[in-house]
Amino acid sequence: MGNVVVSFPGTTATNPALLLYSGREGANCVSYKPYIANPTVTLPDVSYDPACVAEMDAFAPLFGSFANWVDPAVAGSEAWLTDAIDAGSISIALPDFTLVPLRIWLVANGSLGVTKAQAMRDRLLDKAFPILETMGIGLSLDTASTVLNPTLLPVPFCTNSSSISTNSAIYDVNRINVYFVQNYGNIPNLTPAYNCWLQGHREIIFVSWDNANVVDPTLAHELGHALGLVHPNAVGGHTYQVAGFDAFNLMASNADVTNASIGQLYAFNFSTDSWLNRSGSPFIRPVVRSCQDVWGAGVCPALTLFQPGWPP
Repeated sequence: MGNVVVSFPGTTATNPALLLYSGREGANCVSYKPYIANPTVTLPDVSYDPACVAEMDAFAPLFGSFANWVDPAVAGSEAWLTDAIDAGSISIALPDFTLVPLRIWLVANGSLGVTKAQAMRDRLLDKAFPILETMGIGLSLDTASTVLNPTLLPVPFCTNSSSISTNSAIYDVNRINVYFVQNYGNIPNLTPAYNCWLQGHREIIFVSWDNANVVDPTLAHELGHALGLVHPNAVGGHTYQVAGFDAFNLMASNADVTNASIGQLYAFNFSTDSWLNRSGSPFIRPVVRSCQDVWGAGVCPALTLFQPGWPP
């Protein structure tokens, strides 16, 4: 048993890392205990106990996310932790961003319609990039755009998501598909945007480029659903009027975003509901968990878990 100093090369006191630690500290098993490293943090009285689920996760602005855990089914997987305890220190090199691939379909007729769709795309991307990159989520975007004649797309409605997903002319199986359509469901000014996760297609998103109610964080919000923020299932991960969340949370309905909870960061990367971790994905994370369908604690950190000073 001993203290373990955790360092994060490349981070600073003004650009710190957030560490989540699960395992034994002294007499107790702790679960997803958050620490902010400036740029190091000391875990007190750490020991390895097979009865305690042991995991380290880390996030930092401008870096990708990190995770490592002791897998009971893999002999020797505890070596990283026991070596750290013996040495009294561990250095975690955070990776680069994981680039989430988007196929953006500009569904419009004529130069005026395409220009409007492009303007909406650019405005929402200009907000989505900094939300993902500066809040420690660990992700950025790899985007490709295609102009699509509206006559080639079924009615832009999530009930048509299954038929859309079988047509390679209007759907990219290797990317999250974002359809900038004039109006969702062809109903003017009703629905600003929608993710089709309820229909089993979290990788299909519609954005209404002709709807004046589309706010800047809309795309980032819908990508949140695609990347695991669907719990509690009854409310689709939305945080409207939920205790512990303010109006500027990523999954609230707002004109700006200033925060995502630690539980939300975790779900983005390590939930089985995240598109990154789908079967056959080249992006499957080093730790993947089936997260609880409640706001509170469980297999994954509570979605309501925040740490004062984070995001920095």
